Amino acid sequence: MSTTTTPATVTTADSIDLVAAAADLAQIDEQLADLKERRATVVGILEQGLKTGALEEGKKKLLGDVVLTVTAGRKTLNAGMFAEQYPSAKFPELYKDTLNTKAVTDAFAANALEQFKTKSAPSFKASAA
Repeated sequence: MSTTTTPATVTTADSIDLVAAAADLAQIDEQLADLKERRATVVGILEQGLKTGALEEGKKKLLGDVVLTVTAGRKTLNAGMFAEQYPSAKFPELYKDTLNTKAVTDAFAANALEQFKTKSAPSFKASAA
């Protein structure tokens, strides 16, 4: 695929406008960052509603023309806290062996491990020039 570059646009043989795509990505990323910040503020307000009793975990509440569902927070085992009271030396039946990836990378040459590596999808980030 051949690529042509000009100050205004970058197009490929398939007529993809990379400049426009990069500009769109930058704008979307900026909007997402703003929305994420705004969402955190709104969630903070709703958490205050939980503290005051205006909202309850596991309940739905009609607020104007919106039904707000408050899902109870998930309880998960804090493995570190548990391990302090039930160490693996005393309770080996509660633990399993796991691969120590640092030991593996220390023991093998990088090229010997290539066959075991996977590659994640590429990511793109656009920012103002």
